[in-house]
Amino acid sequence: MPEGTFVPGGTNNQSPPFPPFPQIPPPPYPPPPYLPPPGPPGGGAGGGPSGMDIAVFICGVVGLVMTPGTCCCSVFGFLPGFLALMLGLFALIAGLRQRRICREEGREPHGLLTAGWIIGLVVTILSAIFLAILTFVITMYGLATLGALSSL
Repeated sequence: MPEGTFVPGGTNNQSPPFPPFPQIPPPPYPPPPYLPPPGPPGGGAGGGPSGMDIAVFICGVVGLVMTPGTCCCSVFGFLPGFLALMLGLFALIAGLRQRRICREEGREPHGLLTAGWIIGLVVTILSAIFLAILTFVITMYGLATLGALSSL
């Protein structure tokens, strides 16, 4: 036998040419597929406000801006007061309807919708009070004027 060769069970105290292969564990399971995180709560696609959310907010704010015109414009206060009342009612009714739609779809209403709905409620109440006061004042002024004219 040539020198330097390995003989199993031999006495030449040589190590085998290659060490024994270690046990390889099985490969791990693949990671789950990537799912994008859910968007923030909101109305439109992508989690932003929907068109109706923005419309409710704008009508509420415009109505709020027009409400003081009811008090400041004397007889002509009926026009801004009436427009403020209509805008406030639209913001209130459309806001309630849109909130119901959000609830049915299982999502939170957007902040613009909530703000517009609350502003619409305030505008409706304030403009109705201002219009009632304006109507009372003009009626009393008219009655006083008629009474003064009849005594002449």
